Amino acid sequence: SSGINAEYGDIGVGERVFFPQGNYGATEGNNTGGMRYHEGIIDKVVEKEGRKYFSGYHAKGLDDGKWVTYRGYEYRFSDMTTRELRIAPNAMAALYADH
Repeated sequence: SSGINAEYGDIGVGERVFFPQGNYGATEGNNTGGMRYHEGIIDKVVEKEGRKYFSGYHAKGLDDGKWVTYRGYEYRFSDMTTRELRIAPNAMAALYADH
């Protein structure tokens, strides 16, 4: 994902995030493969032992033309931490990224 790692203050219920689901294999020009990230919406935040966990669902589905029949597809994602989630940089973050 080209997004930035999320932080606790950056995300909450209703926020759009990118979550990992599935992966892609190595190909010519990309010989490492990697994790696929999908746009999702947070609908639940719980705290367990001082750590926050985020759950939600795909922002787009079959009606939007999203491919949903790939191996490992799940409409929902659950109990992800900020280490796993990504957010798109906002304009100010992009402006000051190199400073």
